[in-house]
Amino acid sequence: MRLLPIALLCLVATPACATITCNAERYVFGNHHFPSHDEAMAQCLKEEASMTHAETGAYEHGTGCHDVGAVGEHDGWRYGRVATAVIARESGETYTFEGLWMCKPVAD
Repeated sequence: MRLLPIALLCLVATPACATITCNAERYVFGNHHFPSHDEAMAQCLKEEASMTHAETGAYEHGTGCHDVGAVGEHDGWRYGRVATAVIARESGETYTFEGLWMCKPVAD
């Protein structure tokens, strides 16, 4: 299963304008339950807001939360990545945080 190593690398931060309609089934790897697209996007927005908070955050807004690459399919599962880029207030360096989502699509 080639997807598993990629999934592990994408779990840097959890985490887009596309609408991906999923059922309640989630992909489980070990003790990690991958979020749906909507759940990953909500998590990304929450973490971005915390990191870029005007008084307590260490970063400035960058690209905002968005989908990265195309949606893929593997054995009936849909998957993709969401990411946000932020800029460190002290150094000016840009950092990108990504999260992987994976779920079963609603049957057409």
